[in-house]
Amino acid sequence: MWPPARASAESERYEREYPDVIADILKGIALGRIGDAEQNVGSLCVYLAKSEGKYMTGSTFDVDGGAFIRP
Repeated sequence: MWPPARASAESERYEREYPDVIADILKGIALGRIGDAEQNVGSLCVYLAKSEGKYMTGSTFDVDGGAFIRP
């Protein structure tokens, strides 16, 4: 089972039960924390839905706290 990668009741439960797994995951995230779906992903969705985002097409947005930074 892959642990949740965003803050939620389930991620909090998982962190209490498997703190060592979460610590290992956090080592691989540049920002050093689990993302919050409402704050991190939601704000991107709002931007894209507004007129400011109307020119964005065919893009991929990695909202992962830097977990997949490419050298």
